[in-house]
Amino acid sequence: MLILGLLVFPLLAILALLGLLACAPEHALGRYVLPAVRTAAVLTVATAFVTVVWSH
Repeated sequence: MLILGLLVFPLLAILALLGLLACAPEHALGRYVLPAVRTAAVLTVATAFVTVVWSH
């Protein structure tokens, strides 16, 4: 079940990024996309950390 979560989370993050790119104005992509990428990176690291801790 944990592997399913690790597969679904990145796919949802990619879909959210694509939706954000579609909705964000072209002249300010960085102001919209960079915070989303940083948040996804933090959540990915946290998910990996919890996975490592729980697997031992």
